[in-house]
Amino acid sequence: MSNLVTRAQNILLAPRTEWPVIATEPETTSGLYTKYILILAALGPLALFLKSTLIGTATFVGTFRVSIGMGLTWAVLTYVSTLVAIYLWSLIINALAPTFGGQKDSVQALKTAAYSATGAWVGGLGYLIPWLGGLIAPDWSREYQASFGPITAGDLLASWAAHDLLHTRQLVELRRARLLAQTAPHRTQYAGDW
Repeated sequence: MSNLVTRAQNILLAPRTEWPVIATEPETTSGLYTKYILILAALGPLALFLKSTLIGTATFVGTFRVSIGMGLTWAVLTYVSTLVAIYLWSLIINALAPTFGGQKDSVQALKTAAYSATGAWVGGLGYLIPWLGGLIAPDWSREYQASFGPITAGDLLASWAAHDLLHTRQLVELRRARLLAQTAPHRTQYAGDW
């Protein structure tokens, strides 16, 4: 369990040094699932269950709670869909690896999918902290001392959004390359500059 906590901490707090370590570690699909994915993927659904059935959600008319059965159903469906999503994500990563100069390797793809989901899984614990989901005025200027220098919460959020846009651009570029290959020898100049 301490290895799991250390790995999650390092991914979240020191990703530049942890990802190279992850890349070289020998691992198996079953090992990833039993030692990491099954455990961390359960954090959010467990927190959701506790929040929805025991803690409840405060409204202006009182606290709203769901039945144990409904909470358990939500938690199980969330957990199963998370496990399926990680598997599908790893298939996509594996299929696209050659496109980005990598080699197909299903275990490395699963490692990438699983370890990159760490932040979301740990963040699932936020269901238990009522005020966390409802922050009205976050301090975006608050600084964190990262290994590369100080970074504010606002910088982190802006970088996260920009990073997502980079993935969108990569997908658009892949679709354009496929279109060009499929429509050759015809030219696409009339569409405008790329």
